[in-house]
Amino acid sequence: MIRINVLGDLVLTDPINEIAGQAGPSALFSCSMKRFLGEADLNVFNLESPLTSRERSEKKVGPALRGTKELLPALAGSGLGIATLANNHMMDFGVSGLEDTLDALDENDIRHLGAGTKRVGAPHRLRCATQGTSVSFINVAEQEFGVVAAGRAGVVREDIASLYYWIREEKAVSDFVIAIVHGGNEYFPLPSPQRLQRARLYADFGADAVIYHHTHVISAYENYKSKPIFYGIGNFLFHWPGKGADWNTGMVASLLLDVESKRITTEPRVHRYSPDEGVSILSGRESQLEISDLEDLNTALSDPDHLSKLWEEFCLRQRHSYLRLNNLVSRFQEELAQRSVWPLPIFPNRSLLNGLNALRCISHREASVTVLEAEAKQRFDKFIT
Repeated sequence: MIRINVLGDLVLTDPINEIAGQAGPSALFSCSMKRFLGEADLNVFNLESPLTSRERSEKKVGPALRGTKELLPALAGSGLGIATLANNHMMDFGVSGLEDTLDALDENDIRHLGAGTKRVGAPHRLRCATQGTSVSFINVAEQEFGVVAAGRAGVVREDIASLYYWIREEKAVSDFVIAIVHGGNEYFPLPSPQRLQRARLYADFGADAVIYHHTHVISAYENYKSKPIFYGIGNFLFHWPGKGADWNTGMVASLLLDVESKRITTEPRVHRYSPDEGVSILSGRESQLEISDLEDLNTALSDPDHLSKLWEEFCLRQRHSYLRLNNLVSRFQEELAQRSVWPLPIFPNRSLLNGLNALRCISHREASVTVLEAEAKQRFDKFIT
């Protein structure tokens, strides 16, 4: 039996370096966590930011994250051997930041996939062999900023057609194929109805397991046609002052590969981070108690009406933000409405219908994206789409 641990988001920010500087790099992980990682054949983690000293960040939406490479030897020494790079922060400091990251990982013998430059071929996949068994990993991210394009460095974009061919190609040469996708809605512990369909489609394409990063919280999971799908495993090591237990609690998608049956079963385990103890794996009983809290969420995956209801409720809680994102209200109007100082203005019916049609119709959405990307390239020097 082969064990592969897929872990969540890891960011080597300044606070982490300060903690490690005071207590030593070994303080990042508890003894129980190191032992758990050491028992696996492969440990895969999502490196959520570039490792660079570059100062200039790229034009994008959201915070620009970066870390330093000093703690990579401690990660490698703990058994973290594969880094997925397809995420919405890897290109925060441009191509130079990515190149620094690839160099740092290579120096520490940490294999990687999901992002690349011209020197890296086929960055979407990584082929491994363990115990005489071949395993292919595929890593993609929802498109935000910094996706790879013809002749240009970046992260690999989640594209259904490409995934169909990539999964089938890997299935033809490997015993197991594991798809790791960076996407979903932050802090929502369920997939949207559409994401549920896509994840299951990837399994139908031939992926033996599908695992999602990005939501920053432990999310629902299921066995679809005897294939495990995790819709979010939370953070692995992501120190952010002021964040609570949900942010600092993550789940390991621990996969057991049965070579004879060519099936994957799972033994999910929960871990928790604190500045004093680092990342600690919870005992089997403690993990099971945490995981049992997901049962109601897991049930929603098999009830389309209930899932749609929960999804709509989540979206409506973000109503003000999404109306602003679609330029139907201003940030000032959004803030007034959120504070219940003033109701949102009633925007013209035509604006509402035009916006809905531009997003919902595939042809209009593709044309809108092309026009907006062209505008951004004109306004921002070296804009990375």
